[in-house]
Amino acid sequence: MERFGNVMAVKWHDWKLWYSFKTELPDADPNNLVRLFDLRVDPQEEIDVKDNYPWVIGIMDNIVKQYENSLITYPRVPASANAAEPYSPPASGTGSPVATYTRTDRTPLKKRSTALKNPDFSGAWSTKVLSTVSVINRVNEPTVPTLGSTWGEQIAIKHTQNQLDVERVVFTPRELQSTVRYRYSLDGLKSENTFYVGRTMKPNISTTTWEDNRLVIATIVPFQDPKSKQWLDSKVTQTLWLQAATNAPWEPTLVVETTREGVLGGITTTNRTVYSKGYR
Repeated sequence: MERFGNVMAVKWHDWKLWYSFKTELPDADPNNLVRLFDLRVDPQEEIDVKDNYPWVIGIMDNIVKQYENSLITYPRVPASANAAEPYSPPASGTGSPVATYTRTDRTPLKKRSTALKNPDFSGAWSTKVLSTVSVINRVNEPTVPTLGSTWGEQIAIKHTQNQLDVERVVFTPRELQSTVRYRYSLDGLKSENTFYVGRTMKPNISTTTWEDNRLVIATIVPFQDPKSKQWLDSKVTQTLWLQAATNAPWEPTLVVETTREGVLGGITTTNRTVYSKGYR
């Protein structure tokens, strides 16, 4: 918790999820505020693996939800209590709902924008917003924590009739990493993608379908229950479409809507990530 009562991080088994990451060290990705660390293989908390283990997030969110609900039964001590003598705590059950963290998936999604016909997702894409306002008159909006698309902030896509390739660069301190590639078959066949991030994992299995001009990628992510050690399945669904430009540089933008289904009592989350053409 931080001084204003907001949740900063939660630890569960070997996992630690930061809701608002803070560090005193130089940070190569300061806008990446939501980070998941596998403490078993990364006790120094250097490698964000939330895209590799999406099933953990909903479990952490449920822990925080239970804490938020407890504040209704057991209200927080107000700041005015310092001036009260003697202090009388509020009655049990008189508290109000409290949101202890902000994140884009906690805001209701707007209606989906119109998808452009016959989309070609090929190209380099970035989540960085290109500002067209002079620095003199610019007002920087606060960064709202987000879970992202599971593909990172900068990606390159090659889209052919029967295949979609997504590449991303993953930065790891003191280590050279090859480009991470996700490959999805668009001809009805299942696709396997395997990633090595410190644990022995089974491959992710993906299938794709088209809903009008939107591409839906459903991915089964196997995971091992920390308690029973049994292998179970979680599911991540990504829906991609191109939407018409609404401002400069007047190019279509890529929208990725990502749903991470909750497991082991975890919460299901859905958020949207918007990419602009080109690395910025």
